[in-house]
Amino acid sequence: MPFMTCLRLVAPAALAFALAPAARAETTVCTVVSTLPAYINTSGHYCLEQDFDYTGVATAALQLDADNVVFDCNHHRITNTGNPGSSTGVYVPNEREGVVLRNCTIDAFGGGVFIQSSSAPGAIANAVEGNTVLHSGGYGITVYGSNNHIERNRVSGNTGANNGEASGIVLASFGTGTGNTIRDNVVSDFKPPPPTSFNFDTIGISFDNVNNTEVTGNTVTGLYAPTGRYVHAIVSQGSTNSLVARNTVLSPPPLPAPLDGAQEFGIVIFGGASTNVCRDNVVGHFTGNVSGCIDSVNTDF
Repeated sequence: MPFMTCLRLVAPAALAFALAPAARAETTVCTVVSTLPAYINTSGHYCLEQDFDYTGVATAALQLDADNVVFDCNHHRITNTGNPGSSTGVYVPNEREGVVLRNCTIDAFGGGVFIQSSSAPGAIANAVEGNTVLHSGGYGITVYGSNNHIERNRVSGNTGANNGEASGIVLASFGTGTGNTIRDNVVSDFKPPPPTSFNFDTIGISFDNVNNTEVTGNTVTGLYAPTGRYVHAIVSQGSTNSLVARNTVLSPPPLPAPLDGAQEFGIVIFGGASTNVCRDNVVGHFTGNVSGCIDSVNTDF
């Protein structure tokens, strides 16, 4: 069905949301999503024209279940007012390819953005860019797969409501992920409570079991851990041929219990020290500022 100015389009039965007139946004023409939760299973360009207070109990406020979907929130906000710290803001299941999520503010969900896979090679060539993820109960942005780009996002104020978990940006694969970038993001101001069932460390950016990964130009600061736990600002396990460069990673001023967990690692890569390079980073006030990589021209104090 072609877009027509000033005509309201009727959604196909397969789409569980209302379609409004075409709107101009970051994309040239987009289909406006006017209700949440929304389930999108057709390729195309979609956007928001308003803020939403999400009070539902669905798994996700917005589910993008098709390849080649561009979703632009136009800097509008989706806030979980029904059950803060639960559900997922934006969920991309089934190893999708070519999904772009941008200009969204996602507030008070258990997880902000989750691009999922359950087997190799995972999700491919997706982009999470220019979003703000606030007050997540567990993680801010999680992506599995290859050639994905997590760029220019802000993840802040993680509450650790899910048993104390507080992770900012998580990138992983099943050992075959390659060519991902985590670039020019800001991860800040995590103050998780003591866990009630599980013991979680506070993680700013992690990338695990991926190869040829670029982690550059990020700022990680203001992360605290509960008593007896640890802060790892940028951490990796099982990754090779990665570049960690031009990041600013700073430990905050100490606080008393229950937020006196150790500021353990600024940048640490477990395993593969001879194949990963840490270069031109500024790292300060951790027990171990830079560890487990080829250390080149870093400033640490």
